Amino acid sequence: MYARRVRQHAEPGAVVADGQEAAMKIRTLGVIAAGAAIGYALNTESGRQKLAQLKDAGGRFLGRPDVQARTADLADKAKQRTGSLPQPVQNIANQTIDKAQQATSRAGSNGSAPGPA
Repeated sequence: MYARRVRQHAEPGAVVADGQEAAMKIRTLGVIAAGAAIGYALNTESGRQKLAQLKDAGGRFLGRPDVQARTADLADKAKQRTGSLPQPVQNIANQTIDKAQQATSRAGSNGSAPGPA
């Protein structure tokens, strides 16, 4: 079992494993570094061009007939699997499946990747 200690700036009685605080700091620094790298790449002209190329490639991929057919097949299978779920959950799952299928179809017909709904 890990040696435990009480953090000084935490609520009274809060117990944290010794290595947990260091892992949290490393994870936070990783997220900040990744965010900075993405922000830098998207703020450069070449980064925006690369993003546009990726979106176009995604749209071309989603527009392929075999991808469209596979998407429809997977949506049908997913809807069949929701039958054993409680009704409210089943409704939400089916709505989500429909939205994903529509976004894929729209992206394929537009030649661009789906964006946020």
